[in-house]
Amino acid sequence: MEETLENAELSEFDLALIHAIQISPRASWQRLAEALDVAPSTLSRRWARLAATRRAWVATAPGRNHLEVGASAFLLLRVDPAHQAAVTEALCAEPATGTVERVAGSHDFLVDCFAPTRDDLTRFLTGPGTTLPGVTGRDILFTTRMHRDGSAWRAGALAPGPAGRLGEGQSGHPVPTVRDAVDVALIEALGADGRASWSELGAVCGLAPQTARRRTESLLAAGVFSLRCEAATAVRQGRRAVTLLLDVPPEQLDALGRWFGDRPDCRVSAEVLGIGNLLVSLWVPHLAQLHDIEREAAALAPAVRVVGREVELASVKRVGHRLDAAGRRMGRVPVPLVRARA
Repeated sequence: MEETLENAELSEFDLALIHAIQISPRASWQRLAEALDVAPSTLSRRWARLAATRRAWVATAPGRNHLEVGASAFLLLRVDPAHQAAVTEALCAEPATGTVERVAGSHDFLVDCFAPTRDDLTRFLTGPGTTLPGVTGRDILFTTRMHRDGSAWRAGALAPGPAGRLGEGQSGHPVPTVRDAVDVALIEALGADGRASWSELGAVCGLAPQTARRRTESLLAAGVFSLRCEAATAVRQGRRAVTLLLDVPPEQLDALGRWFGDRPDCRVSAEVLGIGNLLVSLWVPHLAQLHDIEREAAALAPAVRVVGREVELASVKRVGHRLDAAGRRMGRVPVPLVRARA
């Protein structure tokens, strides 16, 4: 079948299934069926179709404790128009650049960078990150604390009842874990297919299915990495992506970061070090809504300053998956989230 933008559309049933898997990315078809009141076989077939047409997938992403052992930063670039296509390709080919957006505002690119250690991040920012063609300016924002990341965003298609049955609002507890080459292999295999069966994961990593499950669940509970259900642009239902860079008085930084993080339209709320100290990404129905959000933020923190506004023009890569014009995945460059301990 010829692929068109129309082929990337999502039905209400698709959105409900995606929402459910956003809450519990590895829930069994039986558990999802109980929440959605649909036969397990129907859900399995529907997901297979979404995956085959590249409209939905489960990706690996940094875990809630990533910053304790790894590092991340936002890289904002100003690039000469004649070189922007080349820079897009270079950024998409780089493992450390997990998410890449073309934006309009004070910059041309907004890039989320992830690395398994601080030294690895420094090597990228002082090496490959400095050799991109046509770059006329850049700002680096080192992430120091996450109030919310893309794993918490929901498609908004499930009522509280079904969402609660899948565990929405619950969180695991960190447990001690030792990362080794097998753990790294499990995370890599899940990055290729986050809903692969335990038998499939075990076969790839040379483990019994029960061992693959135990080790994966331990890594997830410890916040070493996370699983995130992503989907084509249609999942936004017309929402536009915008990013605010704010300078917040230190005594109000935590409260404002949490306020943004609690908003359902928030994708990212991160405390950073750089030209500002709070970076917020929102998916809003109308760009004009941003003015209202800024007024609300100013009411909560009167001394807050907006030091940057970026409107997404195109999302070309998300947590290691290259995207086409409709937001469907079209290839993967694995993001190095963890490194095996010696």
